[in-house]
Parts: sequence; structure tokens; C-alpha cells
Amino acid sequence: MTNIQTMERIADSTGGEALYKRNDIAAAVEEAAEDSRFTYVLGFYAANGDRDSKFHQLRVEVTRPGAVLHYRHGYAHQ
Repeated sequence: MTNIQTMERIADSTGGEALYKRNDIAAAVEEAAEDSRFTYVLGFYAANGDRDSKFHQLRVEVTRPGAVLHYRHGYAHQ
């Protein structure tokens, strides 16, 4: 697995975005800060039966056109 694939895998599993092949770190940091200006935080409590070591998929949907979602796609209780 390449470094880029590793970065993309980590970003995908955490709801983030992998930034690479950029020589403008200041612009990348500015983009990240701008992206974080408008956020919502959703929370939930897992059912007692879901407190196992299995991976449980999460899915978030919105009806607003053009909305971009960054979120974890699941969780596993250890």
C-alpha cells in the first residue's frame, strides 16, 4: 500500500480529506479552516446489542442540494 493510499484510507475512515501533492501549505490550511466554518455535530448512543467488536456502518443523508458531508462511515466498540 502506498503512502497516498494510506492517507486516503485514514481520511475516509475518519470523515476527513487527504491533502497531498501540494506545495502551498498555507492555502491548504486556509481551505481546511474555511471548510470547518460551517459544521454540525451529530451524536448517538449505540444500542446495547451493538456493543460488540463488530463494525457497524453509519449513514448520514441530507436533503440540501450541494451539501458536502464529511463523517465517519462506521464504528466498532472494543
